[in-house]
Amino acid sequence: MQPANITTTPCSTLATLYTDSTLTTPSANPVQADNFGNFHFYIAPGKYTLQAYGPQILVPFVQKDVVIPCDPTNCVMSMLTVNGPIYADEFISNSVNPAATGTVRLEHPDTICWRNNANTGDVCLSVNASDAIQFPGGFGGGGGGTTININGSSVASTLNLNNTTPAAGTHFLNVSWQYSAGNGSAEVPISGNGTNVASTSGTLTNGDCVQFDASGNVIDAGAPCAAGASSLGGQTVCNQSMDITGIGSATPTTIITCSTTAPSSGCPCRAFISYTLAMQGTSSTEQGETWITDGTNIMLGTSGTADNQTSSGYKSVNRSGWSTVRYGNSSTNVFTLKAESDHTWNARAATFYQSLPSQVVVNYIPSN
Repeated sequence: MQPANITTTPCSTLATLYTDSTLTTPSANPVQADNFGNFHFYIAPGKYTLQAYGPQILVPFVQKDVVIPCDPTNCVMSMLTVNGPIYADEFISNSVNPAATGTVRLEHPDTICWRNNANTGDVCLSVNASDAIQFPGGFGGGGGGTTININGSSVASTLNLNNTTPAAGTHFLNVSWQYSAGNGSAEVPISGNGTNVASTSGTLTNGDCVQFDASGNVIDAGAPCAAGASSLGGQTVCNQSMDITGIGSATPTTIITCSTTAPSSGCPCRAFISYTLAMQGTSSTEQGETWITDGTNIMLGTSGTADNQTSSGYKSVNRSGWSTVRYGNSSTNVFTLKAESDHTWNARAATFYQSLPSQVVVNYIPSN
């Protein structure tokens, strides 16, 4: 090996030779040549000194700086230093059982490490016995040691989201979901002040109505939904009680008047208003317009085509959105659905198709 001491025979320090190209089985060094001076061996890539000596060689023959290149089909070396980019389809660990796919393929105990900022140790990315990625330095824009908080609680090395949905902080909403191994939860930001956003309580049956209980939870209210104005905690539903017929063209007409009361605390609040109106016209091209007013402010205007069918139609005009103003605690607010058309028309209590009701639905949500 280089540098070699060639004043002795054999020279020193002796390199390790092998009997096979995989460099698995070591062989003797020095190597005995045959009667014709032929010999062979396998050796790791590198730079070596080759010394030939024997009874018939008066002076040992020395070749310095003999470079043994790497076999391109199976290159095995102890260290590679490259001053430039390396291009390859895969980078595979020399471990016994590296990954079978991927660009960088490592075995389970292998790690990827960085020197820490204080130059006192390494920070390594690894996989534990449960196949979970481990990185003591932490992830995130904050750099190593970034702290993750859920609902104000610092997350330990293991986070269990199986059964508990913790209380959400101000302006956040707890969202729960179910996956194959159990339940999970997360805190999601919402607009306005989300302190009193409700969660479900008990079992909800598909197709039933829902309402808010005294604690602000959404519960099953059975089916069908009650007709008329029915207060559902923070929600008010007002249905059109009967058909209104023969409404003249270009005549703004009150269709539904919905009296509501804002929550006693948590306001100022905005009203989230949804409405549906079944319009029956006298012309197949009749155009109707609808809007909501609280007596002072006009909001949620829209338009649609009313049909003139009498047994299978009634197109509905729909709109939903937030009120343009906020309302105080316990305030009484009357939201009126108004409409007009360019022909004589009828406001039906429900469509023939699927019997969709004409109604106004109001929910109050705390808002900054």
